[in-house]
Amino acid sequence: MRSIQALRNSTSDVWIGIDIAKYAVQYAAKKTQGIFLVANAHTIPLADASCDCILSVFSPYDEKELYRVLKP
Repeated sequence: MRSIQALRNSTSDVWIGIDIAKYAVQYAAKKTQGIFLVANAHTIPLADASCDCILSVFSPYDEKELYRVLKP
């Protein structure tokens, strides 16, 4: 598992997934490469303008929150 400092120093692409279900996050972390967080889409724990792309599959979301983390 990567540390937060390693992510800050990285120049490569990083996939980040969030889910409100702890067990879904644990399963995804075991099966794929990436960073997975237990969180909801109404308060995404990422910095402003930090994402190149956002994909939401079958989950409610807050449009303003998505625009906050999405790069211009």
